[in-house]
Amino acid sequence: RFDGKNWRTYSPRHGLSHRSVNDIIEDRSGVIWFATNGGISRLEEESWTSFTIATGLPHNVVWTLRQDGEGIIWAGTAAGAGYFDGGEFVAIDPEKSLGRSPVRSILPDRYGALWFVIPGRGVIRYHNGDLTPFSVSDGLAGERITSALIDNKDDLWFGAERGVSRFDGRHMHEMLTGSREGSRSITTMLNDRSGRYWFGTRDGGIIQYADGMRQRLFRQDG
Repeated sequence: RFDGKNWRTYSPRHGLSHRSVNDIIEDRSGVIWFATNGGISRLEEESWTSFTIATGLPHNVVWTLRQDGEGIIWAGTAAGAGYFDGGEFVAIDPEKSLGRSPVRSILPDRYGALWFVIPGRGVIRYHNGDLTPFSVSDGLAGERITSALIDNKDDLWFGAERGVSRFDGRHMHEMLTGSREGSRSITTMLNDRSGRYWFGTRDGGIIQYADGMRQRLFRQDG
C-alpha cells in the first residue's frame, strides 16, 4: 500500500491469507477485500479477518470478488461461488447447474442479476435464485470466455476465442465473428467516453467498433 510517501507490504505474517493475491476490491464502507489462493482476507482499520472453507467459502482458491447493487460481497472460487451474509460466506447452488464449477469473474447487470464466467463453459446468469446457462447455442461467440465488459449503457459484452457477444437485457447477440486476420481471440475490451468500442486481440491487433462499423488497427497504422 502506498500512503503518498511510503510503500507498505502486507504478507501472511500481517494477516493476509496467502501470498498469491488474485483480486482486490474496496466496498462501499471503505473496507478492502483480498481474494487469494488461501481464502479471502478483509482489512478494516488495520484489522485483518480471514475467510476460508471453514467459514463457508466453496474453495480456498478465490479468483474474483464483486460487490453487487445491494452491497453484498460475492466471491468466485475454483469450485463455485458464494456471498457474504455479514458473518460468513454462503455457497450458492452447490448441487445444480453451477455446482463446483470454477468462477473466473462476476459481473452485475442492470436488472439485479449476476453473471458468472465459467472457464470453458460460457457464462451463467444468476437472478432471484435461478441459474441460466448461456453457451454458443444461445449466442455466445465461444464457450471459452477471455474477457468481459459492462458498457456505458450497462449492456454486457463477452469476448471469446471466436469474437464478441453482447447481452441487451433479453437476448445474446454475436457482434464480431472470427477471421483469418486474428480476431478469433478477444483478450480485452473497452467502451470509451465517445461510445466507441475497442477490442484487443491475440495476434490480430486492435478492432474498433462504432455505429455498426468495425475497423482493424495494426501497429503499422500508427
